[in-house]
Amino acid sequence: MQSQSLPLVVIHYCTLCQWQLRAAWMAQELLSSLTDELFEVALRPGKGGVFEIWVDEHLVWERKRDGGFPGAKELKQKVRDVACPDKILGAHVERSSAPETPGETFAAPITPSAKTPADSAPNEPGTPE
Repeated sequence: MQSQSLPLVVIHYCTLCQWQLRAAWMAQELLSSLTDELFEVALRPGKGGVFEIWVDEHLVWERKRDGGFPGAKELKQKVRDVACPDKILGAHVERSSAPETPGETFAAPITPSAKTPADSAPNEPGTPE
């Protein structure tokens, strides 16, 4: 069993707002990325539109204050910054959407619906359609 000296994360959510699944998903995201850095991630039911995420005594997210709910990337970064600031999260979390080095580009998605001029040309006589 791990030491209690590791941080405790509490996700306090409103049951009347039906935010239990959202809270459980966020708990799963934290546990999958910060497995060895957290003692526990707990879900605490509440009322009154509450949605707060605590790392020990630090309030890292509050729905009303912060304007909604965090995305997975933002949540992991905020919890990491308090719980284990030296931890490097995976590239899929850390990397921004902009290229990191000059000349680096990201490929555009391929759309199967795009037609070429050859696709719209009529068939030659004697070939099946």
